[in-house]
Amino acid sequence: MDNLYENPFFIDPLTSAIFPTMKQCARCPKEKSLSDFNNRQSSKDGKQSYCRDCQSAYQLGYKYDLAQEAFDAMYREQAGLCFLCHKTCEQYTTLSVDHCAILGARKLLCMRCIGFLKSFVYDPILIDKAIEYVSTTHKLPHVHMRIHETWDIPVSKTTTYIEQHGRRQKWCPRCRVYKSADDEFYAYQGESGHIEHQSWCIKCGENARLLHTYGINLETREHWELLQEHRCWICEAQCPLDVDHDHKETKKTRALLCPSCNMGLGFSQDDVSFMRRAAEYLETYTIPFLARYLPFGDEMVEE
Repeated sequence: MDNLYENPFFIDPLTSAIFPTMKQCARCPKEKSLSDFNNRQSSKDGKQSYCRDCQSAYQLGYKYDLAQEAFDAMYREQAGLCFLCHKTCEQYTTLSVDHCAILGARKLLCMRCIGFLKSFVYDPILIDKAIEYVSTTHKLPHVHMRIHETWDIPVSKTTTYIEQHGRRQKWCPRCRVYKSADDEFYAYQGESGHIEHQSWCIKCGENARLLHTYGINLETREHWELLQEHRCWICEAQCPLDVDHDHKETKKTRALLCPSCNMGLGFSQDDVSFMRRAAEYLETYTIPFLARYLPFGDEMVEE
């Protein structure tokens, strides 16, 4: 009896009554360990009423109209691998359902492939444009210098801050001119609690970031935006653009893309074969569905 508490199979009834380790699921209903339940701060025991398995089955039915048995059958059919990249999901232990609001559940994909399809809005034509973009060598011109017009601005530094034309001006040590402290500099709260400004102006800081990250200056980026008419190279959307670079060994800058297309190429890592599989995957579901609604008459038949 002295070694009773040292027995690993012994459960103290008083401890288990005060700090329970088991809980009955409200849906199964099976008694499972507390580790099988998700946390919920508002409940008395800090756990949800349904276990994780029941929660997963409920989410499959509510979101995708898919039973747990059908999900398990698809998982066994794909041998636990993603349908596109033929790999296991790196972010989660199980794969996710690729679902269409009209066609329903299609296949099980990893989060990387789902992110790639979402970036190109599940459009195979847009993915084909991305394949053409990746396969093409881009040679956009670089701008190496610009003439600064500084005749209204003092060129010699007197103090860090000056008052000019009723506005507070700050000296930028990079471009060596005075600029508006409120409009041309990022502000932050210093250790003393007062509002301070960064030493370099916004343009000089952005220029240094572009040179360090992509090897181009701010003038080159602005020139590229004019050449592309402020539109994405792939989807031609008019929105704030990001600098795209080769995701392989070269890491060379190519053109300006919207955040969605740039993220999609990051998911694919410029793998053309993977992008073709994704386009064919969408076409196998999209084309038969659209063919039912397309008009077809004798005038459309080639003679």
